[in-house]
Amino acid sequence: MATVQPDQLQPLVQEATATLHTLFQRYGLSLNMQKGKTEVVMMYRGKDANRCRSALFDAESPPVIVTTTSTHVLSIRVVPSYRHLGARYTMDLDIDEEITSRIGMAKQAFAEMKRTIFGNRALDPDARVKLYESLVLTRLLYGCSVWSDVPTSLLKQLEAMIIKHHRSIYNCGFWNDAGIPDDEFVATHQVMPFRLHWARHRLVYMQHVARHGLPHPAPSCRVCHRKGLAS
Repeated sequence: MATVQPDQLQPLVQEATATLHTLFQRYGLSLNMQKGKTEVVMMYRGKDANRCRSALFDAESPPVIVTTTSTHVLSIRVVPSYRHLGARYTMDLDIDEEITSRIGMAKQAFAEMKRTIFGNRALDPDARVKLYESLVLTRLLYGCSVWSDVPTSLLKQLEAMIIKHHRSIYNCGFWNDAGIPDDEFVATHQVMPFRLHWARHRLVYMQHVARHGLPHPAPSCRVCHRKGLAS
């Protein structure tokens, strides 16, 4: 959810929380307000953002937003970051941690399936590459369409990991003295580098926004809710 002014953000969160609580109650459900279940990330931007941020976080106890309904008093924890559906959201929009986490997930997925799939010589290499794209790259590229930028050091790690995985699939690496440089290997096997994957995802996302997004002034702040609330 987004507001034009930073001081409008907290009242919007309270209004949305009360509305959702009432809706859940109507169907015999309740929001899980426990730690790690329903939490909110406040991203203050623009004029007076520092004042609003200080008012919320400069306190002895962890920050919460309290909402009162006709029947309940609800308290939502305000956290600096959370993970939802495999993606991490942070109040400072720092993506380095998210990208590092994505690299770790991709490496773990490849290692877990290397023996049965990616190193299985009974399967055609092209088939293994297709499985790699669906089983590993999907974990790596989830949410990459909204990454504002990728630092050079992480970009090199991403490119190197993808090439290393493809070398393993095609059994072409230092372990058998193939001696083929990365540029030649990528050209021979038509390995799509990370930058092209990223560009494609960004273009698809921009097309989606252009087709379905509503025009409005750029907001100065936004809020993301964990499970149970809209984002």
